[in-house]
Amino acid sequence: DLKVDAENMPFENNSIRSIFMQNTFHHIADPEKFFKECNRVLGRNGGIVMIEPYYGILSSLIFPFLHEDEIFDKKQNNWKNSALSPMKNANQALSYIVFKKNIKEFNKNFPNLELIYHKTLNNYLRYLISGGLNFKQLLPDSFEPLIKFFEFLLSPLSIQLSLFHVLVIRK
Repeated sequence: DLKVDAENMPFENNSIRSIFMQNTFHHIADPEKFFKECNRVLGRNGGIVMIEPYYGILSSLIFPFLHEDEIFDKKQNNWKNSALSPMKNANQALSYIVFKKNIKEFNKNFPNLELIYHKTLNNYLRYLISGGLNFKQLLPDSFEPLIKFFEFLLSPLSIQLSLFHVLVIRK
């Protein structure tokens, strides 16, 4: 196990096959430095898998109020976080800013890195009812099959109801 600075990774060039990040990207102070490091350390056809807060209607309503130490600002133009520390004031909309709003800039600045997969996750009810990372679980685990059933029924709306999405970037 290693504690690694994403903007200055202690790995040899082309030595990493994959990087997995869950609710991490929006805490990186300088995403451009991170992508430069990824370009350096990832081997040929290496990749980055991210699970990040999504930018649909439900997440835009919930995330601004979910964490007092984080923001959700889709209007921000630059990629950098204004955080004093990685856990304070991180913008949960950073994946939207980089991969939706400024995708042309990403493609221009990082031609060796390509967004090859993007999908919303359909687990929003389970996440909310579970209490997520910070809150108390609202229903016992025995309700999970019923909650999954409701998520299935609502799946045509998941593009708007999703709270998280998966992004895969390949070198």
